[in-house]
Amino acid sequence: MKTESVISEDQLAIDWTLTEQDMDFVTSNSRGGNQHLKLAAQLCYLRRYGVFISSEDNVPLEAFSYLTKQFNLQLVNVPDFSKNTYSYTWEDKICHYLDYRKYSDVDPTELESWIVNKICTETLNKDRLTTLVIENLKENRVVLPSPTVLGRLINKHINQALDKFYRKINQTLPKEKRDKMKLLLISEKKGAESDFSKLKQYPGNASSQVMNQFLEYFNKIEALGILDCDLTTVNPDVIAELAKKGKYFTASQMRSIRSKSKRQAILICFLHVRSKIILDYIVDIYKTIFTDINRKANKEVSKIREANSKKNITAATNKI
Repeated sequence: MKTESVISEDQLAIDWTLTEQDMDFVTSNSRGGNQHLKLAAQLCYLRRYGVFISSEDNVPLEAFSYLTKQFNLQLVNVPDFSKNTYSYTWEDKICHYLDYRKYSDVDPTELESWIVNKICTETLNKDRLTTLVIENLKENRVVLPSPTVLGRLINKHINQALDKFYRKINQTLPKEKRDKMKLLLISEKKGAESDFSKLKQYPGNASSQVMNQFLEYFNKIEALGILDCDLTTVNPDVIAELAKKGKYFTASQMRSIRSKSKRQAILICFLHVRSKIILDYIVDIYKTIFTDINRKANKEVSKIREANSKKNITAATNKI
C-alpha cells in the first residue's frame, strides 16, 4: 500500500490522532511502549487506508513520532511489522473494535451484483472500475489484502460481473431469437457481404429503391425481436458504448470474440441503436423523395400556367 512520503501536520491530526476510546483499546490489548505504538499504528493505518501495515510498507517517521507523543513516550526505533502470532490476534481485535471484516468474509455474489449495477449506470473502463470497487470495499469497512492479491481478486470479480451484465442484456431477447441473430455475421456466399455489414451502410441517393432496401433492413431487425428488448435498466450511454463496438467491429472480428455472452450483448445493443438510425434514414429518404416530387410537380404546374397565360394573351391580342 502506497503511503504519503511526507505527512502534513493537518493530515497527522486527521489520520493519526487517537481518541480516548482508542487509547483505552490500545493499552488494554498491548504491553507497554513499543507494542502500544505498533498496535496504535495498525489501528490508524486500517482506518485511513483500509489495510494493515506490512513489512513492505513505508510509513513516514512523523506518524510514529506523533503516536509516541500521545503515549508520552520517546521513539526509540520503528516497530517491526513482520507477521507473528500477536499480529493476527491484534488484527482480529482491531477489526472487531472498528467493525471491519476480512475480505474473505465478503459475499462475492453481493460484490459482483454491485459491480453489475455500476456497469449498467456508467461507461467505465477496467481501471476506473477497479478504483470504484476498492472505494466501495473501504466504505463498507472491508480489510483489503495485499495489492497483488487484491488486484487479482478484483479482476476476477470484474470479469464475472461483466459476464453477468452481458447475460442480463441477452436475457431481454429469447434464446431462439439470439440463435437467429448470429446468422447476421455469416455471409450466404463466399466473398459476399454479411447482413451485419449491410446494416452499417449509409443510404446514397434518395430513391424508392433505396428506401425499400432500408425498409427491408429495418424489418429484418424487427423480426429478430430487437425492438421488444427491454433495456431500460441500462444507461443509454452504456448501450451506445457497446453499440459502437458493433459499429467498428467487422463480422469476422465479432465471430472471433471468445465470450458468447459478450458477442450477443454487443449485437443486441448494436441492432437496438441501429434500428433507430435506419428508421431516421427511411424518414429522411421519404422526405427527400416527397420534396423532390413536390418540386417537380410545382415546376410542371408553373409550366402549364405559363403556357396557359401565353395562350390567353395571344387570344386577347387576336380579338383586338
